[in-house]
Amino acid sequence: VYQPGGTLKGVFAINISLGQLSDFLNSLEISPAGAAFIVERSGTIVASSVVENLLVEGEAGQTDSPENPNRLLAVESINPAIQGTARELLARYNNLDGIESPQTFKFSLNGKMQLVAVNPIQDGRGLDWLIVAIVPESDFMGYIYKNTRNTVVLSLAALVAATLLGIAIAKWLIKPILRLSATAHDIQLGNFDPNSLTDVTNRSDEVGQLARIFEDMANKIYAREQGFKDQLSLLQTETDKAKKAMLLTQMSDSSYFQQLLVKSKRSRSRAEEFQKINIAELLQKVSYFHSFSDTEIQRLIEMGYRKILYPGEYVCREDEPGDAFYIILEGSVEIFVEKIDKFLTNLGVGTFFGELSLLLGIPRTATVRTREDTVLFVLDREGLQKLLRNYKDLAEQIAQALHEHKAELESRKELLQKMGLLDDEEGFNQNALGWIRNRMATLFGL
Repeated sequence: VYQPGGTLKGVFAINISLGQLSDFLNSLEISPAGAAFIVERSGTIVASSVVENLLVEGEAGQTDSPENPNRLLAVESINPAIQGTARELLARYNNLDGIESPQTFKFSLNGKMQLVAVNPIQDGRGLDWLIVAIVPESDFMGYIYKNTRNTVVLSLAALVAATLLGIAIAKWLIKPILRLSATAHDIQLGNFDPNSLTDVTNRSDEVGQLARIFEDMANKIYAREQGFKDQLSLLQTETDKAKKAMLLTQMSDSSYFQQLLVKSKRSRSRAEEFQKINIAELLQKVSYFHSFSDTEIQRLIEMGYRKILYPGEYVCREDEPGDAFYIILEGSVEIFVEKIDKFLTNLGVGTFFGELSLLLGIPRTATVRTREDTVLFVLDREGLQKLLRNYKDLAEQIAQALHEHKAELESRKELLQKMGLLDDEEGFNQNALGWIRNRMATLFGL
């Protein structure tokens, strides 16, 4: 009712058609395949989000009078979701009157899960409806999957961006450090360029400060090195001058030339004599090689080498590693202990020494020095290893020979203990031969 001026005075009644309720439900965005409907306790549809005729024909093919039309039952809806949900409600609650509070459940319809929410609405003046909303689980999960995909894509994008940024930052940090490393290498090789760090020293961060300190240090090292080189060059020049002056002084003395001639003749004479030595014949005199054939002796010669020494030269000294086995082909040597100045013995042509230290892997216990011009046949560790691997019987012969020198082994026992090589002293005492075999097998991989 409006006043004469058009102002609203009041409302006596409001008429809302059921079709308007259906239009409202149809306008709701539930889900792509979702639906909603309002149903009375009797099971007839009041309104539906699905467009369909809610009035049905009677038995004679005609609708009842407008005052009493035939209403569409929910179980007869053309929409499978509404029809299936209505059937599920009846199956769960026997009749719709039993639903007094909001209910939620899910059920399978044609192999697909449906999520259902039922909310009763009563106004106390005869209005008693059930509002039902249906959402297929696939629609519900679709949003979750979509959000998950978006999250994964964003995470991967963030990871790629972080990786690229990290690489860029690492490159920005590492590049000057690599430049510093290259400069240090140049300094080591003597190729330092004072301008090589200019691009790094221009930086204002801690790396630039470090580069400036490094450049200052490098310049000082370079300058000092150049000074050392200049001093060394000057010293070399002075040394050369002194040598030339000494040589001129010696050359002024005629006896100097005589001495040179005598030494030259002596060297040529001894070299010729050394060439005449029959190495094979001398090697066969060594007890270890008595059974070797001429071919095997020749192979032995190829595994070792000759060494020519003059009087007073040291062959080996005590406490040095036992890395070679010596056989005297010409001349003689003396063996003594330097620490206590004790003479032990002299050895001549055909004898050998040094095998115990080599075979047991212990330092020398005595010093050996030549008494005259001497030629030695030397078999080092590598050569002996080849020999022992090629001739298995030889290893046993050597072990037997070492075992016979019990007194010498006993003298080495204390040294073996100090070196931690004699962890089983009782086994050594009871079966020294077995211990020697094991030691040789360990050292030479037999």
